[in-house]
Amino acid sequence: MTPFRGTKLLWNIHGEIDHPKSIMLGLDHYCGSISKIGSYVKGSYKYSAKGKKQEVLPMIDKLKAGEFCHTSWIDLFFSSNVHIIGFSLDYSETDIWWLLNKRARLAADGLVNNKIIFYTENITEEMYGLLKGHQ
Repeated sequence: MTPFRGTKLLWNIHGEIDHPKSIMLGLDHYCGSISKIGSYVKGSYKYSAKGKKQEVLPMIDKLKAGEFCHTSWIDLFFSSNVHIIGFSLDYSETDIWWLLNKRARLAADGLVNNKIIFYTENITEEMYGLLKGHQ
C-alpha cells in the first residue's frame, strides 16, 4: 500500500506560468532535465533536505523491493497510475520520451505494473503506436 493511496497530485513538470523560473524552454532545459532524470533513475542523484545530504536508490532496486521514497514525480511514473494531461507529447519533449522509454524497458522485464494514461488530441498513427508500446 502506498502512502498516497487515494491522493491526487498535480505536477507541472515543465513549469508553471506563475513561477517563470520553473518553465522549461528549449533544448538546453530539456537535456538538463534528462540528465537529472537519468541520475535519479540510476540512483546517483543527490540533494539536500533540511540541511542533510540525501541520496536515492536506483529505480530497479525500488521496483524489486516495491518500496518508493516518492522524493520526485519520477517515482510515480513507476509506482502508481499516471494521467498525462495537457502535453502535446511532441518529440521535442525529450525528457518525457526518455522516461517513457526507460519505463518500457523495465516493464518488458516484468518490473513495472502501473499504467500511464494519455489525454491528447490530434495524435498521429505513428505516435499512437509509440504510446501504446509504452503502456
